[in-house]
Parts: sequence; C-alpha cells; structure tokens
Amino acid sequence: MIEEVRIKSIEDYLEIISSNDENPRDFIYRGQADKSWALQPSVYRRFHRYQAVILEAFLMYILQIKQIDKMGITQSIPIQFLANCQHYNLPTRLLDWSYSHFNTLFFACQETNDKNGNNIERDGALFICDKTKLELFIKSDFREITANPKLVEINFNTPRIHSQQGCFILWGQKGIKDNIEGTYSLEEYLNLDGKESILKKIIIPFELKTKILKELKNNYAITKDALYVENKHSEELVNNYREFRKASAVICHEITKLEEDKSILFKDSFGLNLSGCLNLQALPPEPGPFTEMILYLIKNKINLVGRNDSCVCRSGLKYKKCCGQ
Repeated sequence: MIEEVRIKSIEDYLEIISSNDENPRDFIYRGQADKSWALQPSVYRRFHRYQAVILEAFLMYILQIKQIDKMGITQSIPIQFLANCQHYNLPTRLLDWSYSHFNTLFFACQETNDKNGNNIERDGALFICDKTKLELFIKSDFREITANPKLVEINFNTPRIHSQQGCFILWGQKGIKDNIEGTYSLEEYLNLDGKESILKKIIIPFELKTKILKELKNNYAITKDALYVENKHSEELVNNYREFRKASAVICHEITKLEEDKSILFKDSFGLNLSGCLNLQALPPEPGPFTEMILYLIKNKINLVGRNDSCVCRSGLKYKKCCGQ
C-alpha cells in the first residue's frame, strides 16, 4: 500500500517535507484537490486507451503541418510539444508534477465542484515521489511500445511550465492489463511492480485549505495569477491549443466510428479502421494523406459534433462546454 499521512496543521506538513532536505532534488510533487482522484493522465479519464494513441498521433501531425498557424508555439520536439499541450488544456498521456512542493500544495488546496458547478467539500492530497526510482524518458522512447511510466525532465519551454517548475510522468502506450480500452493509475502500477515505497500521499483536510492558501499568498507570493502567468503571450497560446484540441478530439471521435460505418469525416476517404490501435507505430509518422483533411478542419473551424451533444471525449459535459470551447 502507498504510505498515507493526514496532517492536522501546516506545521505537520512542513515537518514531513523537511525529511527530504538532505536530497531535495530527488523528489517531485503533485497536488490534487480531491484525495480520491487516481494518479492518471487526463487523456485516459476521457478517451479509451486506443483512442488516446490516435489523438496523440494527430496532434503530432498538426505540429508537422507548416500551413497551420502556430503563433507563439516554438517547440518542434514531440515531447516538448506534448508538454505544452498538457499545460494548455489538451488531454495527453502526461501527468503534471513539480519540483516545488509549495506550488503543488496550492493545487491540493483548490475547491472541487460537481458536474453542475456546485462546490463540494473534499480533502486534498499532495503526492511525494522519489524520482530516482523512476525510469528516465529519452527522446527515442517517444514511439516505443511500452507500459512503463517514465519521468520526463525537459527545459522549461513556456512561461507557465517555468513558473510551476514543471516536470512530467509519461504513461506507456500499453496497459498493464489485457484490456485495450482501459489504462492504469500510478498507484496500480507501483503496487504491481513492488515500488509502493517511492510514493507518499499527504492528505490535506478540507478545513485547512483556505488557511494554507492565505499563507501561500502572503508568505510565498504563490497565487493563481503567478502560477498560470496570464498575459498576451499566454492568451495566444491558449487560443492556438484550443483549436488543436477541437480538431484532434473530433478526428479521434470520427476515426474510431469507422467500424460502425458512421464516420462522416472518413467515410469513402481512406478506408481505414483504427479501432483497437494500441501504439503509435501502427500510424504513419508523417501526416501524408491526412494533411488536407486536418487543414480543412482547423482553417474552417469545422465542428462535426452538435454544440449541445455529449462531448466526444466522454467527459459527461456538453460539447460546447468541453472540447468544443
């Protein structure tokens, strides 16, 4: 089992953190507003695993197509582009972590809401992970077929990642179970691999959240504005990535409807059936025949999903409130 500690005060928290002072750079941190949430990338909370592979492939195609305006986006290295996508609200197989326990404490103290937007009382959680026990990602791993999660340490390539002192854990394309739709949480993987000791979970009681947020603001200048770096450059990036999110989500949705012969986008076009596709190697590394279709979707801002329909990513929200924003 993962070690779990419930704090009663901020002093309790700082005492736990201070135990890492001897080798502080050996540890990474993640804060979640609800302690019950599993450690799992956003893409797997919304898409089946085989769909996530397709979604990612088309994001890489978008990166390669020169005719698509990528104002403010300077990264051409796939993993760094994927990191940018993660920070600008695209679901990816990356899970955000940070070298700063104060930054992640801020995220652990956020409010949680139900699907109707109503605030609900939930304890938060802050995770501490010994990064020295994780496999390290290297660039050649990007299209590798593996199940193992890997630590991704990259240059801080956007103001937001820089401010949050971000790093990532990249999920493998395969699952640890014989299920082509589902995936695994980090807790499940570590338990199965006998590595539970590298992860510690600190429970942040709901009643402490407001007090901690006030202290973070007054003593460390840690606020939403500081961490998210809202400025003109950030607004341009958000707009660009929003269009990529809409296009890639709709493409993924359409391409996996082929076996039901319901796809509007691909019917009579390429004769492809990628349902059940488990790895990036099953898709071409270059956009090739998909280029024209991707350009058409993005330049004309085409929506193949009704604004009031359920979103293609299975979030449970209406399309206009989710990927269609």
